[in-house]
Amino acid sequence: MQRVPVIYLSSSMEALLRITACSPVSQWFAALPDIDALLVISRSPERRALRICHSVASAAYASKLKAKCAAVLKVDVQRHVSSRLTLLAGLLLPHRSVSVMELHVPADYPAVDYQQFGAQLAEGLAPGLAVMCFDRQASRASPASQQEMLAAIRQLQSESIPSAAGIPETRALICAAVGLAGSQAPSRIFDSRSESGRAVLSGCAWA
Repeated sequence: MQRVPVIYLSSSMEALLRITACSPVSQWFAALPDIDALLVISRSPERRALRICHSVASAAYASKLKAKCAAVLKVDVQRHVSSRLTLLAGLLLPHRSVSVMELHVPADYPAVDYQQFGAQLAEGLAPGLAVMCFDRQASRASPASQQEMLAAIRQLQSESIPSAAGIPETRALICAAVGLAGSQAPSRIFDSRSESGRAVLSGCAWA
């Protein structure tokens, strides 16, 4: 099965909006061919149902996504995308006409189910779509460490019946990314630090 490009990023929105064209994350996106839509998956503490937020341009993608998600949980649809998310898509995929969608997953959705959810989403996703699992952090919170990411990925890969037991709920989007990527090892690892040495961004990608 041909899989769409997947990236997991643990960072604040503020830090992502400051990345430059020469950053490893930007270079990963720049190397993707024929991408015309970006799906951002995030956890929403106030939601009790899946919510798909989309623009007019991404309506066709959103309709297919809703049909896939409805088999798992109740789905709400909203025709509105955050302006900051649209700005981020423009920074990550400049000089391209990219439609943006965001899928909010309820924060109380168990981490143990995220990998299966990701695997279900991966089946039949349209070519031309890239998926970003955005582990959104507060501006001064610490992103997931490389050790956390790689330990979680190894755990999910090594068990005959994948289990997220022991993986913090706050890092559940790692499980979704692994499911979307078919439980393969990531091809890229990202780590960015401020001038003071504080971690501001981490992540991994499959393409």
